[in-house]
Amino acid sequence: MKRLFIATTLFSVLFLQGCTATSTRINKLKVSTSDAPEVHGYNTNLAVHSDVLKINGKINISSRENVSISKKGNEEYEMGGIEVAGKLDYLHKINTLILGLGLGIDDGIYHHFTLGWNFSHFEFGGFIGTFYQYGNVQYDIERCTATKKQNVTLDGTVLWTNEVCTSYVPYSKNESEFNSDLFIGLFAGVFVDNFFFNYSLSYYYRDLDIEGEKHSLAAITSHYFTLGYKLNEKFEFTVGGVLTGIDDKYSKQHASLTGGITYNLML
Repeated sequence: MKRLFIATTLFSVLFLQGCTATSTRINKLKVSTSDAPEVHGYNTNLAVHSDVLKINGKINISSRENVSISKKGNEEYEMGGIEVAGKLDYLHKINTLILGLGLGIDDGIYHHFTLGWNFSHFEFGGFIGTFYQYGNVQYDIERCTATKKQNVTLDGTVLWTNEVCTSYVPYSKNESEFNSDLFIGLFAGVFVDNFFFNYSLSYYYRDLDIEGEKHSLAAITSHYFTLGYKLNEKFEFTVGGVLTGIDDKYSKQHASLTGGITYNLML
């Protein structure tokens, strides 16, 4: 019996079974993409045990461009244009510690948690949140239908399984949709009298669902540099620039101008 088993193993037969699987081949992909969300602190020394609600509106202006995000050049981010955004920030200060929650609208919806430290002339901290980005997704793909081949002995023992693509079916999509991505970052600010300067570093990594398969895209890193002026305890104005890098591998950058107004409501 042992010799028979060895013989049947050596002279195993190959046959096809009806189980199928699918995969995709991307020919062209274009995705509308925004800068990573901007987050910062209070922009001045906040009194201990104070609560404040910051209501902010801003506009970002840049040239519209398609940025290649693949070595083959068949995948692109569509970035730029005129973007109008709004945001609510709730901040609470305990000694020098500030805790905050934020909710914003900027080519979608995002929310975040803020943790930082606020002193007489400077502040710094970090944040983490989720960006539910709404934008256009276009792609031309070929969906592969694969058939599983199994090498099986005469007594039914499966030696190995392999998948062979039998055909590719072209498929196209062009529509707007929501995609959610985690974003994280750091912020720092310096303030003297009614003037303040902010720097915010915000980062998120994009994933896209293509016909049930997860496809990773290039990461987005946005640097915000803003100069502001507090007109009074209620109103402040900011102007500045945004420099967004698209993944270190591709060394692509996108620049824009930003400006806004904020209303501070003490609670």
